[in-house]
Amino acid sequence: MSNVSPAGRAVAERVRNLTFDPFTASSTVATSADVRDAVAEAMAEHRCDHYTRRPGIAPLCRAVAAALDAAGVAVDSDEEVVISGGPYETRYLVLRALATGKTVCLPAALVDAYRLPAQVAGATLIEWDPATPFAGEAGIWIWHPAVGPLPEEIAPDAVVLADVLDASAPAPSSLRGLASLHDAGRLLILGAFGTESGLAAWNVAWFAGGKRLTAEVGALKQAMTICTPAPGQYAALAVLEGVTA
Repeated sequence: MSNVSPAGRAVAERVRNLTFDPFTASSTVATSADVRDAVAEAMAEHRCDHYTRRPGIAPLCRAVAAALDAAGVAVDSDEEVVISGGPYETRYLVLRALATGKTVCLPAALVDAYRLPAQVAGATLIEWDPATPFAGEAGIWIWHPAVGPLPEEIAPDAVVLADVLDASAPAPSSLRGLASLHDAGRLLILGAFGTESGLAAWNVAWFAGGKRLTAEVGALKQAMTICTPAPGQYAALAVLEGVTA
């Protein structure tokens, strides 16, 4: 092991005991001991005491790309995947970068999650009703795995944000039907690492999709925070490696 300062050892020990969400101070799914140990090891090896590759550590970007490929959407892990700082940051980034002054059509289940980001971005939210789809409404559409909408119900020129941040898997199989939107450069997928992964306290998520969209949102992300904190990235990598092992 590399030489580690007393402060570094103390922080690593706290990492091993991280079991609550610091933003709500409420109990949540505990981070597994294996994941906490993997992060403590990364810290001890000095992989967490500097800025990482700006879009995210390469192994984690490759793991996200592999999960998306298995779900039917092929992305370039080098240019079309960015690791972000949790669901709150991710939803803010995409609307601030892509929806300023535009109309955002979204299902009722996600209205509350996007209300504040839309206000900051100066965007107008329109609740999507499956009985009366906004087939002619361009702008930004937000897709949800439980309620859609179907690709054919989306305005032909709209940018589609597939919000799977609360899904139970890194990349739900329901994304398969959106592959044509990605091929057209109109899809950006927003995801996390599973609701049962024990990473709620770590604030790490990702977005991936069309190269132009990823670059535009990624530029804002990097201007705000340079990169997502390394410990959370290594925690996410350990989760994905455990899922795929």
